Amino acid sequence: MLAKLPTGSYTVYARYKTEEQHQAVTVSGSGHQRLSFRFGIQ
Repeated sequence: MLAKLPTGSYTVYARYKTEEQHQAVTVSGSGHQRLSFRFGIQ
């Protein structure tokens, strides 16, 4: 997923079936960040 967000701190949530994960991210002046979520295969 791509999202255009203003500079700041965010918490990103992702869910697959019954498993939920979250990660904190800070978007700086460049505006680019990369997050990776890995879920077990059920």
